[in-house]
Amino acid sequence: MSAAGARARNSSSVLLAVAMLAIGLDVGVARITYGVVLPVVARDLQLSLTAAGLLGTLHLIGYLLGTLASPSLNAKVGALALCRASHFVFACAMLVCGLTSEVTTMAAGRIVAGVAAGFGSTQPNRKSVPLRGSLVWSGIGIAIVALWAPSCYRVNLRDASR
Repeated sequence: MSAAGARARNSSSVLLAVAMLAIGLDVGVARITYGVVLPVVARDLQLSLTAAGLLGTLHLIGYLLGTLASPSLNAKVGALALCRASHFVFACAMLVCGLTSEVTTMAAGRIVAGVAAGFGSTQPNRKSVPLRGSLVWSGIGIAIVALWAPSCYRVNLRDASR
């Protein structure tokens, strides 16, 4: 292998490692932070904490459904097409959630986002290094938020009581 080829391969490896770190930390932080900001979300949308918590649960139910359906869909359309479609659908669903204050629309958007995330999370019959790496970093992101969240939660409770 030439020196230029070795540099390109090393650059690709570094880029892959940074991407796995970023995605994993983002997912880990996003999953746990929802609970930290839940009182503020509930106040802004005029929801009970139970209703606001249900929005988070609906996302996880959709994720479960998408993960269960992913292997057969992956076999039909291919991993790359499924990954691209799931990212697009996820982004659209989250855009809908961000632009509405209607709880039913938001609930539907959370379910669709969860299903799309589930579709994009599994690649059966492949040893997916990027997927495994992002899952490892998700756990690290969750651990970071678990250490950081208590101080943020106290601030949010003070803000929510105003």
